[in-house]
Amino acid sequence: MRIFVDLLPPGEGKRVRKELKSIMDPAGEVRELDIALELAELSGIGPSSPLVEILAAQRAEGERRLQDAIRVAWRRDASLRWRERLHLNP
Repeated sequence: MRIFVDLLPPGEGKRVRKELKSIMDPAGEVRELDIALELAELSGIGPSSPLVEILAAQRAEGERRLQDAIRVAWRRDASLRWRERLHLNP
């Protein structure tokens, strides 16, 4: 967003950031859990440990929320609106 904010009409940057937040927040949560799972593996904690099972379940739930957020944005044609605001529509 920081790169494209100057290309947007005044006030549009805030609107796009708000729309992106609904996707970026769950994406960040999934990434944090990916890192936690990687650290557990590097620490020698096995896949059947209670900690890894909890993290894996949380990640699966986070992935479901992320997919839902992407579907909602897709149905709202968010990318089309962003391209139009950036004047990138073919």
